[in-house]
Amino acid sequence: MAYLKTLREFRSWLSVLRDRLPLACLLCRSRARGGLCAHCRQAVGASMDTGGGRCGRCDLLLPPGRCADCPDCPDCRHLSPALERVTAAFDYAWPGDLLVQRLKPQGRFSCAPVLASLLAARCRALRARPMAPPFWCEHSTLVTAVPAGPRSLVLRGYNPAGEVGRALARRLKLEWRPGLVLRDRDGRDQKGLGRNARRLEVRGLYYCSGGVAGREVLIVDDVMTTGSTLSVIADALKEQGAAKVWGAVVARTPARL
Repeated sequence: MAYLKTLREFRSWLSVLRDRLPLACLLCRSRARGGLCAHCRQAVGASMDTGGGRCGRCDLLLPPGRCADCPDCPDCRHLSPALERVTAAFDYAWPGDLLVQRLKPQGRFSCAPVLASLLAARCRALRARPMAPPFWCEHSTLVTAVPAGPRSLVLRGYNPAGEVGRALARRLKLEWRPGLVLRDRDGRDQKGLGRNARRLEVRGLYYCSGGVAGREVLIVDDVMTTGSTLSVIADALKEQGAAKVWGAVVARTPARL
């Protein structure tokens, strides 16, 4: 299995090189370091800073008139208590949604490091805020990703959330633990399902392989809609003794009222 270790080291080296070389921007095709120019990077993350009130627990962009401290976030009331907090790199809206679509439906593997870079920047910004609530322990947190179903792995050849998670762990200098969360069957496509249907669909779908007792875990996913998947995974990790469970997603969908 030595060749697998060599391959992982080579891919890690390529990611570092990608962050430093001027490449074609994934959105506008201009030359930029890291695969995304400053203009497009700002456009993708604009709503995170200027879009109004945002839930302090699940990073949902709240409707006008609601603040981060309000207890009536439409998604938080359905989240498991095991899930401490979720942060997102950007809202699932134009032009950021184009990056997610290229990673998943279009199979643009090169989008993963770019998305991980955006997510890492958001995580660092949250930790740097004065009087900010805690967001994982810096040195003892394990990073894992929502596992893809068997059918998706066959069709794509890789797990999009896993690729983002691996790159994110390297950027945050945290321990990457693939296979910490597992699933042994495909679930129904959740697109278009409501909150109750999503919760029922993911029930019993994921389980923890162990090795998390007393540790904090950061779960990575590509898109969060209602948080049902992260909630059931957080429950599974807590059952195995995890101290705290956090979530980090590339994109956060708008409120589903």
